[in-house]
Amino acid sequence: MRERLYLLSVISLVVLLWGCGSEESDVKSLPRVVDVNVKEGMEYPDNMTIAVIFSKEMKSVKIDISGYDLGSTVFGPTNKTVTWTPSSHEIPCGDDTILVAEFIPLGIHTLTITGMDIYGNELEEFTPINFKISAPD
Repeated sequence: MRERLYLLSVISLVVLLWGCGSEESDVKSLPRVVDVNVKEGMEYPDNMTIAVIFSKEMKSVKIDISGYDLGSTVFGPTNKTVTWTPSSHEIPCGDDTILVAEFIPLGIHTLTITGMDIYGNELEEFTPINFKISAPD
């Protein structure tokens, strides 16, 4: 009986310490990009959506495409995913309005991602991705 209590105490202590240690390391560890749907050297349409998965919950994210500021970034429910889509806006035209979408210009572009997690840690350095935007078929 005494051995069981000792074993149970050791197991409880290990579980307690393991749980506490992982939370502390999560606070200090840098967030990183786990996956992004844009791949080096690939070709995409000008109205593409960019999806990014992070290793930790993010507080802020900036997705930059060759310096063009023409999209909107939306966080997923866990703040570990972000979706970037080209912007659109309405232009008045008489009694109607016209919805105008802003597309990524044709040509070679560089995707960079920066951000900060919920603990204030800057995103681990992201290797920029070069890709091509082509006219739709």
